[in-house]
Amino acid sequence: MLCEELKNRLAKNIRLISKWAKRHSVSCFRVYDKDLPNYPLIVDYYDGVVVAWLFERKRDETIALKQAFYDEVYASVLAAFECEPGNVFVKYRQKQRGVQNQYEKLGQQAIVKRVQENGLVFEVNFSDYLDVGLFLDHRYTRQWVREQAKGKRVLNLFAYTGSFSCYAAAGAAVSTTTVDMNKGYVAWAQRNMMLNGFE
Repeated sequence: MLCEELKNRLAKNIRLISKWAKRHSVSCFRVYDKDLPNYPLIVDYYDGVVVAWLFERKRDETIALKQAFYDEVYASVLAAFECEPGNVFVKYRQKQRGVQNQYEKLGQQAIVKRVQENGLVFEVNFSDYLDVGLFLDHRYTRQWVREQAKGKRVLNLFAYTGSFSCYAAAGAAVSTTTVDMNKGYVAWAQRNMMLNGFE
């Protein structure tokens, strides 16, 4: 069962943002960020693939209500984006309680895609982690780094998948050093650098 209010808000946002994205050569963007009080979720669009993160609504929510909320969001996203079910990923974002790290690998499906942002290319993974590898709400900060990087040596600590390093290199930084405790993310950052022609 879909929610008309949520579906209509998503469809409206898609129409408005997709025009801007096309003008700026951006193939991935945030569509919805807790716009409606009864629907605490974030919805991001990655060049034909939609990822929705659901937040807890209340402490006493039952398993049945939680499943109903999931089903409602899933149906509304499918209807608003008019996409195939295989192109929609719905995940739960919960408060950190020391049990599960949001950067842990959760699967081995490797549903991966390359997306474009401001003339750069990034690998995203929709299936194996809570986050996909590119935080869309950091786009303007990444662009700022590119504008400030010329002639500088850039140290990217807790680098995740290295998107800031790519932007610094694109901004003519003298060098970039990318550091993360997770070897998998360092390898991912290397792939992103190579995708953009940086060694």
